[in-house]
Amino acid sequence: MSLRRRLKNLIAPRHSLDRPTGSSLVPEASCEGPQPQTIDGPALTPPNPKAFAVALVEGGKNYGIKTLYDHGEEAYVDIVFVHGLTGNAYNTWLDKETGVHWPSKLLRPDIPESRILSFGYDADVVNIWARGPASSSRLSNHAENLVGRLVREREQSDTVSRKIIFVTHSLGGLVIEQALTHSKNSAENHLNQIECCTIGIVFLGVPHC
Repeated sequence: MSLRRRLKNLIAPRHSLDRPTGSSLVPEASCEGPQPQTIDGPALTPPNPKAFAVALVEGGKNYGIKTLYDHGEEAYVDIVFVHGLTGNAYNTWLDKETGVHWPSKLLRPDIPESRILSFGYDADVVNIWARGPASSSRLSNHAENLVGRLVREREQSDTVSRKIIFVTHSLGGLVIEQALTHSKNSAENHLNQIECCTIGIVFLGVPHC
């Protein structure tokens, strides 16, 4: 089964779950809800006329959170792509033969009622796996940076209770694992929301320890 189909099946049962309704932070329990058993959700509506897409610059570092597509207030899930070792927020997800960047070009029509984001970080092999404690601390720093930037993005757009799905490749999966641990163990409620609202993770070639 293709990755695009797996994502659609993962999201479909949750199509009717709670949508964001206001700007105030919600308690952790608000991210929980009934879990329908069928994978066949209601038909997705046509894209919102107010929806927009933002193409990443092909060259450059593309660090931080970038919006690839946003259905607007009616979006019910954030799909966050996190690249791996030596990767890039653009090139990792690019079909070099066709020039198609599939998160922004192919996934958007598959799951129109969504916001598609990418997180870019310094994944240079020398910087990540330098000898000594620097390697683990750098990984932790990337994880904390991801949580902080994603929280800020969701607060600014009044979407703090929206569901989240991460799509990770290689080292990106380890970054997400640490990010969710950091979110869960944080004493700050607004940071807890990332782990609380995460409903799925796709691991692609992740070297789980």
